[in-house]
Amino acid sequence: MRNVTITREKSGVACFGIMKVYIEDPISGNLPIKMRVKDDATGLPVTKKVMCRKLGTLKNGETATFSIGWGAAKIVVIMDKLSRNYANEYYQIPAGEEDVYLSGKNRYAPGQGNPFRFNGVTDGMALENRKRGQKIGAIVLCLSIVLGFALGFASAFMEEALPQTFSDEGISITLTDAFEEVEFDDFTVCYASRNVVVLTEEEKFSLAPGMSALSLNQYAHAAMNSVEVASEVKTENGLTYFEYDGNDTGTGAVYHYYVFAYKETDAFWIVQFGMERGKKDEYRDQVFEWAASVRFD
Repeated sequence: MRNVTITREKSGVACFGIMKVYIEDPISGNLPIKMRVKDDATGLPVTKKVMCRKLGTLKNGETATFSIGWGAAKIVVIMDKLSRNYANEYYQIPAGEEDVYLSGKNRYAPGQGNPFRFNGVTDGMALENRKRGQKIGAIVLCLSIVLGFALGFASAFMEEALPQTFSDEGISITLTDAFEEVEFDDFTVCYASRNVVVLTEEEKFSLAPGMSALSLNQYAHAAMNSVEVASEVKTENGLTYFEYDGNDTGTGAVYHYYVFAYKETDAFWIVQFGMERGKKDEYRDQVFEWAASVRFD
């Protein structure tokens, strides 16, 4: 075994945030993180989920040492599990027996929540991964701004809308004709209206050994644990769900999310309904009606 020592330099950016440190581990890893990497078969750049295992955490100004193996691997730093797929940073360390010393700090990038960046990164894929994250972060920020602006309008428009069923990527849901499908790389398929966003994500059982053995309640608890502040997992009208509030780092707006979990024959699904926090009670009954309409091909 050898050690990797990481110094998180002091910075006024995200100074109160605790960074999570992971290592690429296709065998024992239990957290898939989507990143830009080189395809093993073709050598071409691809975006894929890489299984990772947690090493520990890093506070502002802290230096920490972790024990790792001798093989080549990515050292990955994220802020939290919710943003891990677009606000991650990795450093590709080569195979060898010598200890590794890395440093970096959090940089100003409000769309990504001011993520951690390693110093001295020259690896082309790692730099391309940063660009991908910046692009998605900009989409997140723009979506939040547009949603926040739209939420200032009266909700009567939605209430008068007619039901409409959307089907894509193996999932169908009945919303209203006020929604339209939007592109968002971090999720399987998404829909947005003036007042509500719907974000869906599929996680295949093949991502991790034993994943298929989890009950729906166990999976929902695992998903809930990725949120800093959330309610407990509940079951209502046959639906398994939890709730949480999310702060937009770019605008300061606060949104409320109803998160529903589903288990199919080969995958778990998460479907989130997000809205301005002040609207959560107004939309609760309609959200549960939409969630109950979810079907899978």
